[in-house]
Amino acid sequence: MGVNSTVNQYDSYAACASVAGLTHTKINIPCQDASFCTASYDHAFRIAAIADGVGSATHAQEAAIYVVHTICSLLSTRLSSLQLCSDEYIDEPDSIRYICCKTVEEVRCGLFELAELNGESPFAYGCTLLLSVLHETGCAIVQIGDGKIVAYQEERWILLSMPRACGYVNEVVALCSDQYLDDMTYSWNPSVDTCILGSDGVDFSFGTSSQSTFTPHLAFLDPLRSYCIKNAEQYPTTEANHSLLSASLVELLSSEKMQSGTGDDMSLAIIGKI
Repeated sequence: MGVNSTVNQYDSYAACASVAGLTHTKINIPCQDASFCTASYDHAFRIAAIADGVGSATHAQEAAIYVVHTICSLLSTRLSSLQLCSDEYIDEPDSIRYICCKTVEEVRCGLFELAELNGESPFAYGCTLLLSVLHETGCAIVQIGDGKIVAYQEERWILLSMPRACGYVNEVVALCSDQYLDDMTYSWNPSVDTCILGSDGVDFSFGTSSQSTFTPHLAFLDPLRSYCIKNAEQYPTTEANHSLLSASLVELLSSEKMQSGTGDDMSLAIIGKI
């Protein structure tokens, strides 16, 4: 288990953590999830990503780590070049969509290059992707594979993304799959002040959902958001808050209640505005 990263710049916060689930700890397999969060160089955007390594992929952990670090690094640079006016209503900025989708495509190509370099099949580096980019005006999300993304919008929790329906039980479309574009979800969501991403090992705690309805678990989501805001206000730019918030996420994911949920590896990421 471990902490991935935390960012806190004056008026916002971001934190994420990944821990091994009981299924893997019992047989001494390391966590195959990875999570990372950062800010754009101009601090206008907060970025969070989660990747869940496919169980059958021999290099699942390596793939997941590569994907979250690479995509966050690339976006932190590319999004800094955008100039958006925070007092204008933005329905769906084409520029953000282009940058996010193009970067996902490049990271996917990077997985293929990594596989070729090591003489492996690309499917040996199979992993899913959850991505969120938060700006003053709203939030862009990308999802490929399982997991869920929820957001706090206009004083209520909404479901931004969940897995598309698959034809077979336990079928997961990975970033390296030929069908990744058919499975990929992208959306721009205005007036979002908090976004929470969860891998399939933890997303049960977000609420109950179907293709048409979402009932949030307020007892989980509200305290988590309030805790992050309280700590960001108390420690606006210090490393003390960074380590405290990230350590708290690890503690939460390692708790008996969370671990007894599915037994899967768990990743949780949260980015928000104060």
